[in-house]
Amino acid sequence: MLTLDVNMQGMDGVRFLRQLMRLNPLPVVMISGLSTEGADALQAIAAGAIHYIPKHTTSGLPLPAYRELVVNKVRAAAYSPVTAIG
Repeated sequence: MLTLDVNMQGMDGVRFLRQLMRLNPLPVVMISGLSTEGADALQAIAAGAIHYIPKHTTSGLPLPAYRELVVNKVRAAAYSPVTAIG
C-alpha cells in the first residue's frame, strides 16, 4: 500500500505510478493539491490508483473529517485487488 503525490521532483506522480504498476503493482492512493477532480484524477485512476483525494489544503474539509477520509481510503485500498497495467 502506497500513498503518492501527483507533484514529485524529477518525475510526476502519474508517470511514476504507471511505471510502478507495470513493474510491481500494489494498491496506491493518489493525493494531490492540484485539483479535486479533473484531468489529474482521471489520469491517476487510469494509471492504476485505487483512489484519488485532494490534499487537506484544497479539500475544504475540517481536519478531523479529512483525516477520516484519508484513513478510510487507505484502508479500502489496502484490501483492493491490484493487477499490472500496460
